[in-house]
Amino acid sequence: MLHFLVSRCQPVLSSSQKKDFESVEKELMEYLSNVFLESLSDVQTYQIDRCLRIYSNLNKVDDAVYLIRNDLVAPVLNNIISEPSLAKEEQGLRGIFFKLLEFTDGPFVPLFTMPSAVAGRFNFLVSAFWTELVQRFEVHMKSVFAAGDPNVFYQRFTDTIEFLDQLRRRCSSADVLDCHPSTIHFMQKWNLLVYYKIR
Repeated sequence: MLHFLVSRCQPVLSSSQKKDFESVEKELMEYLSNVFLESLSDVQTYQIDRCLRIYSNLNKVDDAVYLIRNDLVAPVLNNIISEPSLAKEEQGLRGIFFKLLEFTDGPFVPLFTMPSAVAGRFNFLVSAFWTELVQRFEVHMKSVFAAGDPNVFYQRFTDTIEFLDQLRRRCSSADVLDCHPSTIHFMQKWNLLVYYKIR
């Protein structure tokens, strides 16, 4: 309602009134973010759905995705995706992927599997989790894509394809994951041409 009124009154609002509106909006969005995060930690499905509807009605879908990616996904992935983590992991990349799937099946699973129609606009599994994962792989685990040792490369590529299959099963639609720019970019990082030349 506030957005609607301000949009209609833009031509007659003074700069101080616009600043007041921005201040009120910021305060309300911070409150919404806090309620949203609390509802996730307590797994309050009704409250999660309610917050998503508010974000959607305010055209703040990107804000909700950023919040989940930055406050919930990034800290967890920071502890999983790194060269030292890969070196210590007994099962190698497969073990890393297992931990990542555990996260998607953990306390935030209601967020990734919201049955509400409005939840489809957010798709946190791909837009927050998967996008963050791809970025971190490129920055913090570059060795995974190296084709120097054909046997290791093949095993890692096979483990990745298996992980993607598992992730597809958690998506509302496989196309959502397969057609996402992050997926296309991620798959291009696997230099299969070099692998076949070495092989």
